[in-house]
Amino acid sequence: MGEISESTIDINNFIKVFELKDLYLLYLSKGQTLFFPKRIFETPEDENWFRNEVFLKIKNR
Repeated sequence: MGEISESTIDINNFIKVFELKDLYLLYLSKGQTLFFPKRIFETPEDENWFRNEVFLKIKNR
């Protein structure tokens, strides 16, 4: 099995975000995007936290 790694990206490095039916897209640049499938959230509360504390903070800057 492959190795697991972890990193941190400052929220201010994201330039735009989009929410699709089943996916959140967070852009670091025109060619660099992080994909977050909505199925990764274990509970609706987890998704609400992500939406409020990450997604909307980027979108509303």
